[in-house]
Amino acid sequence: MSIKDILNSDMTTVGRWVRQGWAWWTDEILALVPLQWRDRFAQRPQLVVDWDEQGLSSPEDKSSRPFDAAAHSSSELDHAAIVMPMRKVLTRELDFPLLPPNDLRRLIALDIDRLTPFPADTVYFDAEIVQRDTERGRQRVLLGVLPRATMDEVLAETRKHGIQAASIGAKDDVGSNTHFDFLSQVQGAGAKWGSRVRIPYWWAAVGVLIALNLALLSFRDSSDLDALRDNVDSQNATVAVALHLREKVETEASRRGDLLGRLAHNAPLRVLDAVTKAMPLNAWARRLEWNGKTVKISGYRQGPADLLQRFEASAVLHNARLLSATATPQNATASQPFEIAADVRPVVRR
Repeated sequence: MSIKDILNSDMTTVGRWVRQGWAWWTDEILALVPLQWRDRFAQRPQLVVDWDEQGLSSPEDKSSRPFDAAAHSSSELDHAAIVMPMRKVLTRELDFPLLPPNDLRRLIALDIDRLTPFPADTVYFDAEIVQRDTERGRQRVLLGVLPRATMDEVLAETRKHGIQAASIGAKDDVGSNTHFDFLSQVQGAGAKWGSRVRIPYWWAAVGVLIALNLALLSFRDSSDLDALRDNVDSQNATVAVALHLREKVETEASRRGDLLGRLAHNAPLRVLDAVTKAMPLNAWARRLEWNGKTVKISGYRQGPADLLQRFEASAVLHNARLLSATATPQNATASQPFEIAADVRPVVRR
């Protein structure tokens, strides 16, 4: 059974499942209780009423008299045990493995067509344990089968007298022990009987409790959310201080980075080294000026010297330009003045 099957079921089916689960649970608990203690916990009916073909009767010591509902209180009529003759019930002893009572009934229900001459939808049945052999792991079970037509007669007769049956069993002429309880299967099959007509009210109460639980859960969630909001609000000042401190640290780090970049860009040794490498062997500088962006070199050269190409090839200098130059003298060995300017390449930060 999946959650989809449960959601698609009607309330009657769900109620039957709940009753079957409750019956299984109580049977499991009772199976753990010693036999001599079970009668103390069993709810005994206050009124015993016999039923046969003649109708209802009140049992006496050695005889019976017609049943008179006026002689009994409403509490007795609301909780009466109906007893029919054993001849109305088909009985059979069977051998089964040791099983809890509810599992035993479920096993019999699956095999009722083979165990009895009746179809499963025409009878009610009950079973009681006759003997248990724990060493062999077996048990003897007395199976009782009651036609549904007979059950309908019993229920119609009890309704006529205003009786709400607590159990419907059978007994033979020898002894006073009552066997079986067919009413439990009637109720499990979905029949409304006695106090069972109040089941819709119980379901309404369950719905109200569920709604109250949901409201309580919503209130608790709302309270937790308010507490969390108050906690967050109380931390706003601390968070603001932390964010302001973080902003100051980031600003200082950026400023330091820019300062280091400018220092690397304006390092005198770096520029002087670049100029020295760019000057050819047949040229020498007389004057060097640097304003932080552009360097100007004035000097002399002896013979041809491609100053612009060497300065442009530098990794530090670029945009080299010749500010002034003297025409090449006729004597190749004569000194020739020159003045050249170049910009310093910016430092790329990684």
